[in-house]
Amino acid sequence: MELEQSATLTLEHYTKIHPNMTKQSHNVVLCESIESFNSFLSTINPKYFNFQGYYLIVIPGRLYEYMSDMFATLWSLHIVNVNLLPLTRDDDDFIYTYYPFTSLDCGSTLPVQLDYYRDGKWMEKNELFPNKMKDLFNCTLSVVTFDIPPFIKIDKEKEDSPSGIEVMLMNVLALKMNFNIKWIYSEELWGKAPEHEEPTGKSN
Repeated sequence: MELEQSATLTLEHYTKIHPNMTKQSHNVVLCESIESFNSFLSTINPKYFNFQGYYLIVIPGRLYEYMSDMFATLWSLHIVNVNLLPLTRDDDDFIYTYYPFTSLDCGSTLPVQLDYYRDGKWMEKNELFPNKMKDLFNCTLSVVTFDIPPFIKIDKEKEDSPSGIEVMLMNVLALKMNFNIKWIYSEELWGKAPEHEEPTGKSN
């Protein structure tokens, strides 16, 4: 299969309000260039697109060398359930994804082959959208917080971790998902979440 160079993707009205519009969770995107890929990502709005949804991005084979950069951009948007399918003139078509957390790296965006397509079927029959967040391989996540007892209690005279109900919940989550916590204390309280803008502060 091959994605013709003349193919174009026009992105219009994605962010216009529609009374019956729900967040898009299952998406197939055709991008014939890096420019159209960046255009798509600059156009989607978290109000209408579920960034935790599923994305299949079809690209021409000539963009193969850019896949790591494309995954890095997707990772910066917290889009994890995504596959890239570069189309070529060959009989086999390979599908790729990335695993941000591995035993070797934290925040990796290297392309990993998931499966390949031949004679009308997937040959390795791997899960096309595996759970990548089940095990974070002891990576460290930063958690910004402030003193708000009884949920978060911070003793500024000690360098120990904070205590409180939410700290207990975070520790349980860290144990379950296998990650470390780096606590960052802030004097600023809640941020703001304007209706049509990005949230600020600890609301982000």
